[in-house]
Amino acid sequence: MTDDTRPTSTDTGAGTFQEARFRADYMHSLACYPADPDRYDPADSLDAADYVAPWMDSADWHEQDWCAEWVYLGDARERWERDPAAAAAHAASGELTEVQRRSEAQARHLAEHGLTYGPHGLVTGPYIEAVEQRGYLARAEHDIYLYRYANLVENDEEVLMRADYDRVRDLYDPNTTVYAEYGGPFDAHAKAIEQNWSTGGGQMAQAWRHLDAARAQWQSYPAMSQLALTEHETAHARGESGRFTEMQWRNQLHARQLTGHGEWTVEAPTAAHDRDTERDQLPNSALADYRSGNALATGLANERKGLRR
Repeated sequence: MTDDTRPTSTDTGAGTFQEARFRADYMHSLACYPADPDRYDPADSLDAADYVAPWMDSADWHEQDWCAEWVYLGDARERWERDPAAAAAHAASGELTEVQRRSEAQARHLAEHGLTYGPHGLVTGPYIEAVEQRGYLARAEHDIYLYRYANLVENDEEVLMRADYDRVRDLYDPNTTVYAEYGGPFDAHAKAIEQNWSTGGGQMAQAWRHLDAARAQWQSYPAMSQLALTEHETAHARGESGRFTEMQWRNQLHARQLTGHGEWTVEAPTAAHDRDTERDQLPNSALADYRSGNALATGLANERKGLRR
C-alpha cells in the first residue's frame, strides 16, 4: 500500500496556520489526561477544555467548521487504534477532503507513536513544533483577523498590524449589523487601535500609514493602482527592484483585497522581512480587548466575511 498518510504538518503547504493550531491543540488536549485511567482527576477535563472549547465554538466565527473537523479527527484516531488496515483503506479513499486526509495522517501518527514529551514533561512532536515555530502567534488568542494573515506574512508583528487594520475598518464601518446589535458606533475603540499602530516613526507605523494610503488609492483609482502593481511585479520578475519595497508590495496586495479588486494569493510567507522583533515585546494589539469569546469580536468577525469595500 502506498504510504500516503504520513504526517505533513511541518510542510508549509499542508493547510493553514489556523489548521496547525487546531492540530496542536488536539495534541495538547490529549496530554491533559493521564496515561493511566486510574489516575484521572476531574480537573484534567477542565485543563483539556481550554484547548477544546475554541474549536467547539468555531462554527460561529471561523470560516470552517472546526468543530466537525475535531470530531472527525477523534473518530479517525479511534479507527487507527482499533483496526489500522481498515483505517488505511478509509484514508486511501478518494472521498476525503484535504483537511480530513491530514487528520488521517495525524491519527495514524498518534496510533503508531502516541504522544511524545520533551525533557520538561511537556508534549512535543511535529504537530506542536509546527505552531511553536511561530513564536508569539502560537500563544495569541484565537482571532479570525490574525488567522487571515498568518499564512501570508512571516513576521509576527506585521501579522498583528494587518489583523488590527482590518479590525479597525470593521469598527468604523456603519454597515455592519453589530452597530445595532451591540450599541455601536465604536469609533473610540477604533481610534485607540489606530493610534497604537500609526503614530511614531517605526517600521510598523510607516507601514500602517502606507497601507491606509494604498487602500484609499485602490478605492478611488483601482485601474491605476492595478497598473502600478502589475508594473512592479513585472519588474520584480525580471530581477529588478520595482517601485515598491517588500512591505509596500504586501500593502498593495492587502489594500487590493480589502477594496474587493483581487485576492491576496501569495502561497507562502515571504522571507524578505526578517523576524527582528522580540516576540514578547510586541505592541499591544486589539487582541488584548477583543477575545474570541467576546460577543463584539465575534460579531465583527462574522460581519467581516464577504464584505467588500
